[in-house]
Amino acid sequence: MYTERRSVFPGAVVWQKTAAGGDAAILPDGCMDLIWMNGDVVVAGPDSRPYLTRSRDGDRYVGLRCSPGTLPDLLGTPAEELTNLRVPLAEVLTDRVTTEFLGRIADDADPGRALEEFARSRSPAPRAAAGRQDPRDRATSGAADVRP
Repeated sequence: MYTERRSVFPGAVVWQKTAAGGDAAILPDGCMDLIWMNGDVVVAGPDSRPYLTRSRDGDRYVGLRCSPGTLPDLLGTPAEELTNLRVPLAEVLTDRVTTEFLGRIADDADPGRALEEFARSRSPAPRAAAGRQDPRDRATSGAADVRP
């Protein structure tokens, strides 16, 4: 069973899956995820090919899927370093930060909410507030200077 909802963290969705067991292929979508699974948080890098995964019946996963470019900013790690990988959060961030977060998410009845709060706590100041506009924002919003 799979469900997802819009996240309170901009440009992200929270998803949950209870596995039926067996093998599955996760298709590339350009996104990166933080995934709560088996008592740990894993960073799923962007995929350039299908990622093959194996699960047991009843395995539960909760993830925060972030739009392209978001998670590298939050983690301070270029997406290229995580392409086609699944790595424990502790390999990307300091042990202290990871240990504190794992303690919070383990005690939270809603791991999805904990993932969202973690992302919000690491979010840099909005680009507009810094006095500059990221050209990706204008290009993706269709807000190019077009006059009638």
